Amino acid sequence: MENILIYDGLCGFCNKTVVFLAELDSENHFKFISDQSELGREILKKNNLTELNKKTIIVVSHDNIYIKSNAIYQFLKITKQYYALRLLMNLIPIKIKDWVYDIISENRRKLTQNTCSIPNEQIRKKFQL
Repeated sequence: MENILIYDGLCGFCNKTVVFLAELDSENHFKFISDQSELGREILKKNNLTELNKKTIIVVSHDNIYIKSNAIYQFLKITKQYYALRLLMNLIPIKIKDWVYDIISENRRKLTQNTCSIPNEQIRKKFQL
């Protein structure tokens, strides 16, 4: 698999967001891996990312690592989704994009209950255990 998205497996908001992203990935470009899984922990450790895993999603694509707003941008670019949002993201400086990302990240547990919906079987296949 060339593209991996690693997320906080213990966060309800993160889980709901990742299910939404998995549904957007209609051409199956990504595998979605919880930071709690053995593979997730292995990738984080190998790339010295263990300190970041609870603060951001991480996209690994062709041996490149993207975090925060860059991870979102890369996901949207690879899946060819939300062209207008990608265009807008190109115009906004990284410090501002990451500042907004950090605000959402710091408040994510307040944004939703810590429950997870169960995706359908087709979406579940995109998740690596």
